[in-house]
Amino acid sequence: MFGRAVAALKAGDGQSARRLIAGLIDGRPRDPELRYGLALATLSCGEPQRALDEVEAAIALRGDRAKDHALRGQILFSLGQAEEAEKSLRQSVALTPPTPQIAAALGFVLRHLGSHDEALSWLERSARAAPTQPDVLRVLGDEWLERGNIAGAAWCFEEATRAVPASAKEFAGLGRVRVLQGRTADAEAAWKRALQIDPACADVHAFRSVFDLARGRIDSAATAARQALAAEPGHALAHFQLAHAIRGGDGKPQLAAIDKALRHGNRPHDDRVRLHFAAGALLDTLDRVDDAFTHYAKGNHLVRSALEIDVDDYRRRIDSLTQVFGDAYFATATNGDRRGKELIFIVGMPRSGTTLLERVLASHPVVVAGGERSDMGMIANSLETRLGASAPFPDSARKLDPAGSRRIADDHLRVVSGLLDSGQGQHRQLTDKTPANFLRLGLIAALFPGARIIHCLRDPMDTCLSCFFQLFGRGNILYSYDLQTLGTYYREYRRIMTHWHRVLPVPILDVEYEAFVADPTTETRRMLEFCGLPWDDACLRFHERDTVVATASAAQVRRPVSQTSVGRWRRYQAHLDALSAALPPNAKDSHVDSVWDAG
Repeated sequence: MFGRAVAALKAGDGQSARRLIAGLIDGRPRDPELRYGLALATLSCGEPQRALDEVEAAIALRGDRAKDHALRGQILFSLGQAEEAEKSLRQSVALTPPTPQIAAALGFVLRHLGSHDEALSWLERSARAAPTQPDVLRVLGDEWLERGNIAGAAWCFEEATRAVPASAKEFAGLGRVRVLQGRTADAEAAWKRALQIDPACADVHAFRSVFDLARGRIDSAATAARQALAAEPGHALAHFQLAHAIRGGDGKPQLAAIDKALRHGNRPHDDRVRLHFAAGALLDTLDRVDDAFTHYAKGNHLVRSALEIDVDDYRRRIDSLTQVFGDAYFATATNGDRRGKELIFIVGMPRSGTTLLERVLASHPVVVAGGERSDMGMIANSLETRLGASAPFPDSARKLDPAGSRRIADDHLRVVSGLLDSGQGQHRQLTDKTPANFLRLGLIAALFPGARIIHCLRDPMDTCLSCFFQLFGRGNILYSYDLQTLGTYYREYRRIMTHWHRVLPVPILDVEYEAFVADPTTETRRMLEFCGLPWDDACLRFHERDTVVATASAAQVRRPVSQTSVGRWRRYQAHLDALSAALPPNAKDSHVDSVWDAG
């Protein structure tokens, strides 16, 4: 009879399976396998709570069966009890090596709770064992996309659309990948296919909003976000996009919708984060300062709670940099020519104005915007292997000599040469506006003595508050989600920049954000002269350029220069004691006069 019940269950006839198994249990009430089967049959009938009771009865009879704990975890997750689901699934995998499906279930639960690194590990394990699971491929693609692994994400969504060619979510995700690959027409085709499958697919409109905002099409971005919310009123990404696309009083109706979405008890961790940041942005524009800070603080706390950050590691990193790149270093490591004169490095704290300055420079006809490039980080990480060093960067840079510097520099210049070739024999310059390159200026000076380095400065309190109010990409700017940690990081940033100004054999041009927005013509002229470029009026019309901005400043740099963000921190002063205490003395009073103090 049990065989007939299993056959009925496989055929989708849960009612018959449940009836048959219930009859068997009357004679064998302490058989855990029958209780497990009854739980499966009850679950297939759409009664998860009763199914939970049955599987817990099986566990009470015999607690060492992995599949019972796995089923309990999956049922609990469906009932919105993610923390308890995690415990059960962990019990299952501790008892027996998991099936691909159970590994995936644990990955889904961990991702829901915000434990992304461990979730990724379980999802990858599941995909390796069973590479055609569409749900796993889609979620794994999302994880890789958030981490910048575009090629890996593309493979996932391509495989997912082949596995389930009638699923809209997979095509929506594929379109998102195609945008990041620069294949706009293919993205539109994927989104069109998704809407043909499901005209109410909110993901398509939300992803299009992201794309439109990056291109400066702010009204279109808002429209797309509203379309997503019409299809799915609680869509967190759509709320986040709309909050950053609209201005002022338009946000009041959206706040009510966000509040309703936050009251939904089973929201994934990432959705709650986005909703809090969206509410903070809307309340800020409405000048409801205390309410805005409350939401930002909640969103930051959610992110911070899922991270492990060693604050002392920042100090140790700067100590290592100052020890390696001392006064004598550049006499032995730097190549003796002017390699790198076509490179412009724009560095500084995040949210200090690096995107703004790049947009200004890239409006010049001979400057190419490189954006935030990973090149220098990859070069730094490769030194240990390339030079046969016994320790990673920065210690590996001790083995750099002029010949090695020339070789590595030439390799990089060959990589970027295609971006600089105008086809008309015109000399061009390439920007790299990765803010964290301030940690690599010693290496940059050794490899590229001819490069220009522009350092963006902004009031420390404004800089750090702007970081705290910004939801960065996964794995990036991890120190920004706690005010005290932010202040500590800023102190270390200031310490290493003081060091670079003292020891680097190449000049650094400091550009103050406040000075720039007060007098953009003068500051633009200073930058162009520093880079050896003639004046061009187009640099003052940077906000008119229709190019992708894939950073947190995508909306701001589409507008003319404004001083509205100067001194913004003063509105939130009552909430910033922890930040103020962590910053260097007098930092909040005069970043211009004191920024190069050694304290």
